[in-house]
Amino acid sequence: MGLFLLRNLNSYLKILIMRQFSFFFPFVLSFIANAQTVTIGSQVWMDKNLESSTMQNGTAILHAQSMEAWQQATDNGQPAWAWYYDETTGKQYGHLYNIHAMTNGNPCPAGFRVPTKEDWETLFSHVGNDPKALKSLEGWSDGSSTNSSGFNALPGGVKSGYGGFNEYKKAAYFWTSTPHTDAAYGLYSVPIAWHASKLSIAPSGTKGGLNCRCIKE
Repeated sequence: MGLFLLRNLNSYLKILIMRQFSFFFPFVLSFIANAQTVTIGSQVWMDKNLESSTMQNGTAILHAQSMEAWQQATDNGQPAWAWYYDETTGKQYGHLYNIHAMTNGNPCPAGFRVPTKEDWETLFSHVGNDPKALKSLEGWSDGSSTNSSGFNALPGGVKSGYGGFNEYKKAAYFWTSTPHTDAAYGLYSVPIAWHASKLSIAPSGTKGGLNCRCIKE
C-alpha cells in the first residue's frame, strides 16, 4: 500500500512540476520524464551533442585518431569522428563528425535524425533568433547566455580540414543534413559564436569536423 501511494505521489509531483514549469516558460524541458531530450516549441531535440560511434544500422564510424586518418577518411568518403584533443574533452562536448557521417547514413539513435536546415530555422523562430537562449550557461570563454530554451549548446569548437582544432570554448558548430546549393560548400551548418547577436546558417565545407545535435523524427 505504501509503495502504491509513493508511486502515485511521485506521479502527482511530476505533473505538478511540469505544469508550473510550462506556465512560466515557453520551453518545456523533458528532463523530468526523460533525461535525453528537450522540447522547444513544436520540436523535440536531444539535450546533448551526439557521441555515437556507429550508424543507426550498426555500421561502425571510424575513430580518426590522427590527422592523417582524418584526412584519409574524408578524402575517401568514409564516415569518421574525433574528439577535440582527448577523451575527457570529447565526453563533455561530444564527437566531431566529418561530412560523410552525415551523408552516408543516420548516426542518430532510433527515432532521431540529423536536423535539416529548415529544422534549425524553425528552432531559431522558437527562440526569437537569440543565440543566448540556446547557449549553455557554462563553458564559454566570453559572452553571455541564458539557456532559456534548455538546448544547452556547448562551445565544442571545430576540427579543421587539416586535422587541427579551433574555437574551443568560443563557438559551437552543428551539422544540418541539407546539401548546400553549391556542392563545393558541402552541407549547411549552424555556427554559434560567443559574440553572435543572432542565429544564422552557413556553409560547412567538406573537410572539417562539427558536432551533431539530433532531432526527433
